[in-house]
Amino acid sequence: MAQEQKYIIVDSLTQKFNFNKYTINAMPYGYHQGIDIYNVWISPDEFLLLSVFPETESGNKWEKTNLDTFQAKVLSTQQLLKEVNNPKNNYKLFYPYYMIKKEGNSFYRSKTYCSIEKFRVVNFPSIFHISGANIINLGQQFTSYNELKTAYLKLFPDRDFPLEATDMRYAIPRELESIYLSHIEEKKGNKIYFFWSFTDNAGVSRFAFIKNKGIVGGSYDDYFIPRDKYIGKQPLNILSKKEIM
Repeated sequence: MAQEQKYIIVDSLTQKFNFNKYTINAMPYGYHQGIDIYNVWISPDEFLLLSVFPETESGNKWEKTNLDTFQAKVLSTQQLLKEVNNPKNNYKLFYPYYMIKKEGNSFYRSKTYCSIEKFRVVNFPSIFHISGANIINLGQQFTSYNELKTAYLKLFPDRDFPLEATDMRYAIPRELESIYLSHIEEKKGNKIYFFWSFTDNAGVSRFAFIKNKGIVGGSYDDYFIPRDKYIGKQPLNILSKKEIM
């Protein structure tokens, strides 16, 4: 049985909280329309990342709609935060959540489902090990994809590395899920932190982060490319320069 669609009105969030909006280049995936992302700061160190994707068939992101079609299915801010904070959801929501935006007197609905992810930003040295699929630790040491892969295969020699396995029997244990810092760059006066995610429920799997701005670029491989199509064809530990704002 299909789940009933749920709607988030972007304007209701951006009017209540500070936010930073960016559009990520989606040409690496073959789409001319970019990915709209909203960093909505619900506290000084926590933000929601709302991501609106081009539809894979048409390549479009938004379609005009009217209030009657979605009004009864809109989540309040309180309802949204309750759902994204549910431990069962691992701080990430996907289907059946759709975005609504208002331009002038018209409403527009996202053409496909969106992702809603909650992140917390901390700055702790690596001696304080932090696991969790939603914790962005700016103070950790660098860890590359290949370094973690080597360590994982030594620990589990009879398994494939989860990010390269098409067999879902090798799911990543919740206690091992983490966001790793790959490297840091200086660009146009900004310090850019590059991260990659070791998690089953990827959402934005690799991303660039700037303090007080949020996520400014990222990769959504699990949305655009089936896992068995991209393994071995692109580096998973480095964010492409083309994907950065």
